[in-house]
Amino acid sequence: MLVIFDKKPRKGGIKEYLEQGQKGDRNKKDKRVPLYGDLNVTQKAYLMANKKGYKEAYRNIVLSFEEDEIPIEKLQEIAEDFIKEYLKGYNDDEYVAYAEAHLPKQKINHRGEIRKPHIHIAIATYSPKLQQRLDLGDHKRRAREIELIKELIETKYNLQSLSNRRVIQEDRSQIFDIEKYKTQNEKKKAIENYIYANIQHYNNLDDLINDLSQKLNAQIKTSKNAKTPYISIKLPNEKKGIRLKGELFSQKHFHLAKQAILQNNRKIKLPTAPRRSIDEILKELKAVRAKRLERIQKRVELSRKRFEQREYLPQVQEEIKNYLSYQEKLLKDIYNYQIPLSNHKGFFVKKYENTGYTLIANKKKNIKIIDKGNKIVAKGKNLKEQAKIMLDMAIAKGWKLENIKVNGSDEFKKIANEIIQQKIKERDGIKNQEKANFSPNAPIGAVNKETNEPQQTQKQPEDEEEKELPEEEPLTSYLDAKLQEIEQEQFKKELDLKTLKEVLTAEVLIQELEAMGFIPKNSYEVTDDNKIKVGRKKYNIVDFCLKELHLSFKETSKLLNSVYNAKLTDFKAISEEGEPMKAQEIDWKEIKRTIHPLTLAQYYKIELKSEQIHKKDDEYRIRVDNRNYNIIDYLLKEQGKSFKEIINDIPALLQLQEKLNLQEAKKLQKAKEEKERQEALNIIKEAKKEDLSIFLANLGYQIDKTKSSKNYRVMKNDQGDRVIIYKKGDRYLYFNPQNDQDRGDVYNFFANRGIRDYKQIADIIKNANRNIEIPKLQEAIHSYNIDKAIDKWNKYRAKKENDYSYLTDKRLIDKNILKAYIDSIKSDNEGNIIVPLYLTAEQLLNDRNIELKDKNALLVCGYDRRLKERTENQPKSYINGKKGIAILQPQNPQNIKRIVIAESYIDGLSYIELKQLDPKEVAIISTQGQINQNTIEAIKAYVQAIDQKAKVSEIDLLFDFDKAGMEYADRIKKALNDQRVFEDFSYSDYKDWNEQLVKRKLTDLVKRGKIEAIKDEELKEKAKELQEKFKKQKSRRMGL
Repeated sequence: MLVIFDKKPRKGGIKEYLEQGQKGDRNKKDKRVPLYGDLNVTQKAYLMANKKGYKEAYRNIVLSFEEDEIPIEKLQEIAEDFIKEYLKGYNDDEYVAYAEAHLPKQKINHRGEIRKPHIHIAIATYSPKLQQRLDLGDHKRRAREIELIKELIETKYNLQSLSNRRVIQEDRSQIFDIEKYKTQNEKKKAIENYIYANIQHYNNLDDLINDLSQKLNAQIKTSKNAKTPYISIKLPNEKKGIRLKGELFSQKHFHLAKQAILQNNRKIKLPTAPRRSIDEILKELKAVRAKRLERIQKRVELSRKRFEQREYLPQVQEEIKNYLSYQEKLLKDIYNYQIPLSNHKGFFVKKYENTGYTLIANKKKNIKIIDKGNKIVAKGKNLKEQAKIMLDMAIAKGWKLENIKVNGSDEFKKIANEIIQQKIKERDGIKNQEKANFSPNAPIGAVNKETNEPQQTQKQPEDEEEKELPEEEPLTSYLDAKLQEIEQEQFKKELDLKTLKEVLTAEVLIQELEAMGFIPKNSYEVTDDNKIKVGRKKYNIVDFCLKELHLSFKETSKLLNSVYNAKLTDFKAISEEGEPMKAQEIDWKEIKRTIHPLTLAQYYKIELKSEQIHKKDDEYRIRVDNRNYNIIDYLLKEQGKSFKEIINDIPALLQLQEKLNLQEAKKLQKAKEEKERQEALNIIKEAKKEDLSIFLANLGYQIDKTKSSKNYRVMKNDQGDRVIIYKKGDRYLYFNPQNDQDRGDVYNFFANRGIRDYKQIADIIKNANRNIEIPKLQEAIHSYNIDKAIDKWNKYRAKKENDYSYLTDKRLIDKNILKAYIDSIKSDNEGNIIVPLYLTAEQLLNDRNIELKDKNALLVCGYDRRLKERTENQPKSYINGKKGIAILQPQNPQNIKRIVIAESYIDGLSYIELKQLDPKEVAIISTQGQINQNTIEAIKAYVQAIDQKAKVSEIDLLFDFDKAGMEYADRIKKALNDQRVFEDFSYSDYKDWNEQLVKRKLTDLVKRGKIEAIKDEELKEKAKELQEKFKKQKSRRMGL
């Protein structure tokens, strides 16, 4: 077997080449046999990659064989094994591949050679599921791995190893006057012809090399460990050497090659090494590709997590629906592909591991079917199609049609029974017609390889129990029996679902359901906020019953009331008269109104602050973080008390409440808090004298060594918060380079981030560690002098002459691209670049005196001033006014066909130049390095506004290929919910799009010897470094 990588790009893509061939003679030359995947789907994935600007949109691999004939089944297995091994590291639904065999109809080619069977494998380089480029690597760098895959398949399927190797080129004219030939190819052919003419005079390879060296006055090098031997000939006054490949240039096979030439043969057959065992090959293969698999795992980890979070979003379904989708994969695993589901379009399929249920739903068609094992239940209103799908499910499960029992409405029964009778007739008709081909052991829906016709369902035993197919099913029989037992208990009280959510904990419900055997033990986790965790979602007890257990509202109420009343049998309390009383007889509302939270604090020794306590609807409430509790919920959820403990403690709490002097309690509380406040102030006062950088380092901030100096330390955290720290007198202070209002000492640092409680700040100072979450900078401290900023922007906008040297000389952006955005890009007198910032009218309502006519209208809220020259501690840019999104719009917005959204407008301009787009048809939105609700709403408003003026066909997201960048892209995609949105990470080998542009342009200038044309001194130094690097590489290639 031989593995060949086709480098030639096909104009019509791989589909046209496979179907028609190079000269439109495919059907004359070969019989095409599909082996793997779908060609149309592969073409679609190729077009997606092409649209994203991938240089290699697909990879075409040819497997050529020495054998004259190979069975189709064997070719299919070979193709599947090669694809699996070549794409190791990716799951089978993360790539799109296609393979087909070409079985020769014409046995002899135009050169008189025998044509053999071969396989074409096409792999799209873009993964619709992962939404990123596949890491296929350079096949030359993967040479050893591919050689091992080839060896593995040859050994596994007992294939001949192609040992025929070419000697050299076949052209044999006798001319040898090297100076008369102009091109490298002409010279190459002349040298080859000379070798053919004089081969009989050479006894070994050294004789050949010495003769050529004298005749040509050239330096000649031989290969050492190359896969195909070669010699490299460096002629006088020539920059490039001439390389000749072939077995003639191998010391080992020289005599074999010489003999072949003398016999007028162009190929020789090399001796093959003894075959190794499959285990030996796999062991070496594992070691060879270990690093590559590790790299792939790191690269796709984030993409896989992102896909899990948006698994059934319409856009993702649209991209993966035409190859093995999750819906199809589930159907294949559960029902062996026996349910058509109208090609699965619009259907949601999910198997719940905890209950074993399978859900098939289609909201548009009003279909909802639940497979509960021995029962299949319909909940939707589309009776006819539901009945058909339910019976397909029943047949796929191996149920006998005669034994299916249909329950439900008369209409449903009628429809289902008609379909059953029809299917029985079809089945019996096929059985009589194909009796000779019947195989009782064949699986449902299997295909007979002899006749290619469907085989029959395995016959069921005569005493098989009847299966039920109800239209609407109550709770399972076992749960029904348990609930009936509970209902007969003496403590029975019907509560509405809202009340049940308050009085019944998730933990109690899970315990009861586990005890009933309705759910497996330890299959669900209860969270701290009294929710039940199901995968990535959290449900309260009512939603859990409705969405996870698929109960109706009536069934949910029945279940929760029964569990609640069952638990109350264990709860007893002592009344004031000492007589036992039932828990449900307690007036819970009165308790919530009567018992003060400070009473709870004293009784249970809980620390509560007065600002945590307030009243709502005459009930005392306790605030904890962002949650508000009544006193019972507080004890249950925050203090972990059980109902039994609370009920037993109520009499004592009531007695304590009467005795306590609440005013005195409040005074004591205030005195205590004042003392704590003074202690906190002293801690903060001392902290102001301590090194703030060390303190922030303990909170997870890191020093940016490249931008820090002796007196100024630049620190930032993972959330993008950046501050510069310096010492003034005996105090350490800080300032935010992007916000003049964010400055001061350690107290100001926390106050500006929303933490203003002295005690809380003191606690953070005392216990500084990375586990403490520091909130982001509060929006309220930004400078909103918007009117002043707008006036200044209008002056800049009126300027006709602008200095774009920062963008053209430093960022190497083409001047012609900047001309398209002349109304959006301006400069000040120092050459700093000015672009406007926008927010919606609704977002500016509190900051400007404006009349709200259209809340989504975009208004200027300030401008971004990017510095042409800056000192070490200065930021790249300053915001004047309120921070918003930057929009660069061409002069004629009705011509816009594409919107580009990036973290920086410089990335957007670079992207246009790299992708060779027409700037007059592209609008650029810059998020200015932040994604918040204001940003998202402004982006949505702009997209909606442009859609009314122009026909936008694509919205490209250009964010960094890291965790934050992917999260930003996800948030915008989710907000826009638009099929036109695409993510482009094709610059992932660079820091950003502008770095890619600068690197390419510098490389081009260096190769053309145009370094002096570079105006920026820093870039000129980089170009000189590149020049030195290229010189060293060239020297190594020449062996100097």
